[in-house]
Amino acid sequence: MRPKYVGIEENQIFIWHTEYDEDTLEDYYEDQGYSNSYIDKNVELDEDNEAIKIFILDIDNQERNNFGRESVQIIYNYYITEDIAANDWDRVKKDEKFAIFDDDEDDIYASFFWLGFPYDEDGLKTELPYFISNSMNWADIKVVIKDYYQSLKYEKINVLRESRENGINIEIDCDISDDFEEREYNFKYTKNGVLWSYEFLYDGDTIIKVELDWGVFIEYDYLVILGIIAIISIIIIIMVKKREIFSRILKKKKSND
Repeated sequence: MRPKYVGIEENQIFIWHTEYDEDTLEDYYEDQGYSNSYIDKNVELDEDNEAIKIFILDIDNQERNNFGRESVQIIYNYYITEDIAANDWDRVKKDEKFAIFDDDEDDIYASFFWLGFPYDEDGLKTELPYFISNSMNWADIKVVIKDYYQSLKYEKINVLRESRENGINIEIDCDISDDFEEREYNFKYTKNGVLWSYEFLYDGDTIIKVELDWGVFIEYDYLVILGIIAIISIIIIIMVKKREIFSRILKKKKSND
């Protein structure tokens, strides 16, 4: 049986618009002491990519993995595009797998956020939290993340949790080197546990930015509201039609009299 903490459905399609800045990413690696030759060979982002698309193929029932963690496995196809207006997509991963963990697994979810989103030359990689539990305890996540960075003795740690939003903001700085600038990670999720937006900044400049396309994805609650509106509209139309019919009957009756 599928648990309530899974807020997505099979056959759903999700699209995120993406922005990349390879120059800022190179600055990030350079400040950490990587050589120019290493950066030229290994640090690359395809700034031409405009969007990511995920098609949900299958959602399994909850199972316990080899480490005793409760989760639900999601199977999906992963696409990228350099021309979203033309709807021209390249499938880069087929039958990709990702797990939505029980909302009690604070340490697993915290590790997603403190590590940031992994990427390669094509942009954002598939093995990252596009989908999470829809009943996260963000206050607990905040504590785990802050404890992690404090253990690394960072000079500045600022973990914010907006009470009216599902997500977290992480600002960190360290005193290992004067060359290191402040990093910032911003994560925001819908109430169904779908990534709403993500941004990775270095020294105030954006390296990666992701935003959900709401024209493609609509939250379940919004669908319910639209359904209610449609039903009410139908009822109103029926009532108006009945009134018109009744009015015509009365007029006909009066004319006969």
